[in-house]
Amino acid sequence: MEYKKDNCKGCGEEHFIVNAKYKLCKSCNSKRLSKDKTPKQYVYEPKSPSEKDCKGCGELKYIANAKYQLCINCNNDRLKKGKEKKVYSIEIKAPEEKECCSCGVVGLLANAKYGLCPSCNNKRLNEGKEKKSYTIEVNAPKEKECSSCGKVTVLANSKHKLCAVCNQERLQEKNGGKEYTIIVNPKSKKNCNDCGELRFLENEKFGLCAPCNYARLHAGEDPKNYELKRSKINPISKKQRDKNIELYKVYDAMKKPDMRCTGCGTKERLTPSHIIPRSRRGDLVTASENITWHCVGMGEEIGCHETWESVNRYKLNDYEKNMAYIKRVDPEYYELLKMKEEMHRKS
Repeated sequence: MEYKKDNCKGCGEEHFIVNAKYKLCKSCNSKRLSKDKTPKQYVYEPKSPSEKDCKGCGELKYIANAKYQLCINCNNDRLKKGKEKKVYSIEIKAPEEKECCSCGVVGLLANAKYGLCPSCNNKRLNEGKEKKSYTIEVNAPKEKECSSCGKVTVLANSKHKLCAVCNQERLQEKNGGKEYTIIVNPKSKKNCNDCGELRFLENEKFGLCAPCNYARLHAGEDPKNYELKRSKINPISKKQRDKNIELYKVYDAMKKPDMRCTGCGTKERLTPSHIIPRSRRGDLVTASENITWHCVGMGEEIGCHETWESVNRYKLNDYEKNMAYIKRVDPEYYELLKMKEEMHRKS
């Protein structure tokens, strides 16, 4: 921008005019601007309250309530009015004695709807509620013909249709001539619905003995080769099974004869422990750096495996090493653990 030379109205000399509106040079224009920026100083002078005639007592006093023109004493009396506790008296009417609609006796009624006294009302409620007697018929076990000896008796093995003696001989032949003493107790032993043998039932709902019930719960894994005729439990997926096999191989590779607990140094009750839990980092389940060996607690004693999963993990010997690994691999989980420990120490 080009400035023209002219006579300045401030100093009267010929200079380049910076402010064309006021026709001022550079120095005169800066003086003009600095004069407007001087800060103003304000002095607060509180006004003293004036004394007026109180409308309550009529005396010349300082007014505490400008709306009602009252002094402080009269204003306090105004506020206290209407705040006194009121006493209420409740009158309870005694029930009237009336004549019973059933027996005609004059007295207090137990049922005002039907107009009945207590005894008549009880008779009304108990009508048709006489105690019923039930007879339970217990079916005795039926006698059938034994398929081996032909005797008609209670069968000990309903699957093979054998009596107690013939079933004992069958068991002796099956198990190399060992002698068995079979005590038939109808209250405690029953025929299993799966294998058909007379045994103590472990599952009364399905009528199964211990081996057959074990087979039902463990997806067909029968220790005594009994065939399972129930619905099978869904096995684990192929992906999870392969992952477990790979994990056990890592455990076997890490085992050493002189292994010790990295938390306290003991050699007893050692178990593999994940530094970062499986639920948080599934990709580090089979990583050997994420697995260490801790002892397991027994009874009331708490082991290092349980301590590492609690907020008292800082008491273990391998705390600094494990936390350095967590900070390097998962910084977010590291900050979360530190925050929990600080909250626990403050509490």
